[in-house]
Amino acid sequence: MTEKSKVALILDLGGVIVDHDNNVMFDAVSALLSAHPSRAALAEDIRTSGIGNGGRDAAALFDLLRGKYGSDASLADFLKAWSCHFTLKPEMADFVRAWRAHSPLVLCSNTNAAHWDFICARHGIDKMVSAAVLSHEIRCEKPQPEIYLAAARAHGKKPEECLFADDAPAYVEGARKLGFRAHHFQGRAGLEAALAAG
Repeated sequence: MTEKSKVALILDLGGVIVDHDNNVMFDAVSALLSAHPSRAALAEDIRTSGIGNGGRDAAALFDLLRGKYGSDASLADFLKAWSCHFTLKPEMADFVRAWRAHSPLVLCSNTNAAHWDFICARHGIDKMVSAAVLSHEIRCEKPQPEIYLAAARAHGKKPEECLFADDAPAYVEGARKLGFRAHHFQGRAGLEAALAAG
């Protein structure tokens, strides 16, 4: 890790350290709603709800969906469905632990408090990283510039001193435009190759 440790590494969460099959979540949430909205309808409702930038929490999102589609489910039922789609990537958990043994690692994620709390309780992600820059806490989401710059500040580095890795090409490009070294994450081997390339 000696050469790699010179890099200020910033990783996305979903799709990089944890897998998240959104269709599993959409189906579980839809099953709780009386009108059983489609995946596409739910995706749009969630995208425009403000939950990602902290404008609405999970309880308020459930109120929104229940008001639109009807539901006899409890908030506990909704929270279970809302977070049912996360699984830890073992190879990336091992990578993160090995990296953190030698160097800081900053997380930069579009997420919400309920998902973050679930992932931390289930997998201890908050204990695996040096700092977490989260969209719902800083009130902006990738690809807005401020969230990337906040991640660089969490490292105490300039963007050009950081390697940002994300599985979403649009978010990779957002970082690159700000001067970050940016890697489209498609697996641990590719990330390690990008780090080795310097």
